[in-house]
Amino acid sequence: MKDGLPVMAFGLMGGSQQAQGHAQVLIDMIDLGMNPQAASDAARFTHAQANNTLRLETELFNRVGPALRRLGHQVSADNGDGMGGYQAIWYAPSDLTPRTKSSPATVVPGVYHGASDHRKDGQAVGW
Repeated sequence: MKDGLPVMAFGLMGGSQQAQGHAQVLIDMIDLGMNPQAASDAARFTHAQANNTLRLETELFNRVGPALRRLGHQVSADNGDGMGGYQAIWYAPSDLTPRTKSSPATVVPGVYHGASDHRKDGQAVGW
């Protein structure tokens, strides 16, 4: 939701990775300016509280894993299997006709953006 109006529907399945993955995707989009597909493709990480281990996808591990180990953290590489699977549909209204809370169902020029995670089977489809 943004300004009280729907913007995006998305989900990231993956057990205990779900909440962590949701937060990472939102940070990628809101704070880093990524589009939904770029946020899906970005490297992820997951922390297992039970054994206090941080798993980083391989490329992310290669960049920061050794430095984190030197700081005393338990870190391992992950090929992406444990990072969940993400799907999203994001609606970007045109600047030509702003939506209002009183008329959210009004047809508004804009674009639907779909995203599908490369870590699992799936696709973004619309009609």
